[in-house]
Amino acid sequence: MPKPAADTEYLSDVWMRINSVINEQKMNKREIAKKCGFDRKILSTYTNINITYFARICEELNVSADFFLFGLDKGKEKTNKAAYLADKCYKDLPPQREIIKSAEKMMQNKGGNISANHKCGISAQKELLVLADDFGLLHREDVREIIATCGTFREGQQRIMGVYDEAYM
Repeated sequence: MPKPAADTEYLSDVWMRINSVINEQKMNKREIAKKCGFDRKILSTYTNINITYFARICEELNVSADFFLFGLDKGKEKTNKAAYLADKCYKDLPPQREIIKSAEKMMQNKGGNISANHKCGISAQKELLVLADDFGLLHREDVREIIATCGTFREGQQRIMGVYDEAYM
């Protein structure tokens, strides 16, 4: 059963932390919203926020989601696990359904059946498939295993490039 008063208080705390970081970094909401690819009103309504927008805010402000959500350590991990690119135009991205369709098609047609990797996400997995295909490595069993099991795009990319170096250098 929902607890509206507790939820409202929690959400208020989250927005208070987001606003404090914005002020601390001497940024304005219009600037952040533009870089993150959404309307400034998102940062002014103090209501529930789309998870994608929340992730973009975390990246743009270089603050961990744990800090905004729970008040924990403010510093981001230095692993660059998120693949958010501030200069990418999100309006030009294909819909998620199209990304999934094309990734599933690649996983079945190129290099045999590769199962969906829920650790790194199907979008990242599709990019790894394209990378491996571009380097002529998709036929290799070890590369298909990397794509099916890596935890992040960056990890998969590094491991695939390691295979490339080993095979061709």
